Amino acid sequence: MKILIISSLYHPHNRGGGEISIKTIAEALIANGHEVTVLATGGTKGLTLDVVNGVRVWRAKLKNTYWHHEAGRQPAYKRMLWHIIDIYNPFMVKYAKTVLETETPDIIQIHALQGWSSSIVRWAVKQKLPTIQVLHGYEMVCPNARTFRNGQRCVTQCVTCKVMRLPHRHYSKMFSAVVGISNAVVARQAGFGYYENVPLRRTIYNARNPEMIGLTKSAKVENKIDIKNTPNTHYPVDAARDRSKTRFGFMGSLNYSKGVELLLEVFAQSAPPNTELWIAGMGDDAYVLGLKAKYEASNITFVGKSFPAQFYRDIDVAVVPSIWDEPLGVVVFEALAFGCPVIASTRGGIPEMIQPGIDGLLFDPDRPKELADAISRLATETGLRKRMSEAAPISAQRFLSVSRIAGDYEELYGAVLAAQ
Repeated sequence: MKILIISSLYHPHNRGGGEISIKTIAEALIANGHEVTVLATGGTKGLTLDVVNGVRVWRAKLKNTYWHHEAGRQPAYKRMLWHIIDIYNPFMVKYAKTVLETETPDIIQIHALQGWSSSIVRWAVKQKLPTIQVLHGYEMVCPNARTFRNGQRCVTQCVTCKVMRLPHRHYSKMFSAVVGISNAVVARQAGFGYYENVPLRRTIYNARNPEMIGLTKSAKVENKIDIKNTPNTHYPVDAARDRSKTRFGFMGSLNYSKGVELLLEVFAQSAPPNTELWIAGMGDDAYVLGLKAKYEASNITFVGKSFPAQFYRDIDVAVVPSIWDEPLGVVVFEALAFGCPVIASTRGGIPEMIQPGIDGLLFDPDRPKELADAISRLATETGLRKRMSEAAPISAQRFLSVSRIAGDYEELYGAVLAAQ
């Protein structure tokens, strides 16, 4: 089968986990014998073609005020203009026409619309080909793709988002199928009135190759970096491990929406004796310096940049305290894969990866005491923590099977074609 994937960016133009997941999906389908072509935005004039691990990748010069991958932080007025143009940008459709005529796909699969705008959806459904949308986030309902504003998750769609996403809501009803990387990411947008009458809905969880996160001996180079000598890294590789202490760990971007302040505040106020907290990740320099100044303590360590293969082997319990509706949260199954029980928030798709009491515990971010109680429980109940550590890698298996992803999409293609 010939599949055309349309995405905002594609490897090596990675901005986060979404691009890694799209690459994983494309290569999994290639491995199963399908022909996969990707159409992504680029910074080079015109339309260029290269091949990335067997995937034909067309990159189209973005016709907007700047290319969002490499422009850096832009002035507010320029960002607003960019988003206004990106509501419906007809100038990008000609690239899709050229690629469609060249590649003649059987199915069109749209993963990320930033840069392509809602015009690409209108064009795609007019081709009389099965058209699938895969939701990695919330860009269909929110220009910043997060549904999170002023330190709070958006319970309803604000007026600005409603206006700027009117075409998206209209065209969302025309897809042959919609796929979410979690149940939550589809349900949340359907709750805003999107995807009405779309005949097929699926949840296909993301996955990572075990080698990608350094879980096997054939781990990729990035997981074998000499962390001690890596610039901008303060990983305490020489720290002697005190096994009498339970070590909790957070890994992720250091920003408010990830719940790092919530975790630090709870830990600083109520952490049981003989516990310590490691914070791994990078963020805005001023923000991180503020966190360090406020929460500097002997039992809290900011370790800077780290990698799963190192970090999760050095902690006892992972904490994922996100206060925004994280679509999935790869760090959850990465921690489980390394045998770390996970204390996780109930936001977004995160709880779909946890079996409470078996491989982790859940808490409501609006109730900090629940987080404090979970930390206390896993710090003191060593038998429970041991049982969870043994169960965690088993729970992670479905998220470490790339072949499972290919099979799930093949099942969907069959259902879509049968319905059409």
